[in-house]
Amino acid sequence: MNNVFSLSTVELRDYDKITSALKLRFGDEHLTELLYGQLHQRSQKAKEYLAAFAYEVQRYLNETIDSKDIAPGVTY
Repeated sequence: MNNVFSLSTVELRDYDKITSALKLRFGDEHLTELLYGQLHQRSQKAKEYLAAFAYEVQRYLNETIDSKDIAPGVTY
């Protein structure tokens, strides 16, 4: 059983090991919902350049679409 609770202290410092264990535990659907939520909650910060904001939004969008074709009920 490979999940977050069975990781050693050394493995808990390895981002890839943690994300792999979380994907096994929650699956890609959870990741899609998480990224979709982050995309919709993201707003431009006070002194953030528009280009930096656009890059972040595009990254969330790409990750959401990559993790699953498109979230249910979402139109673009």
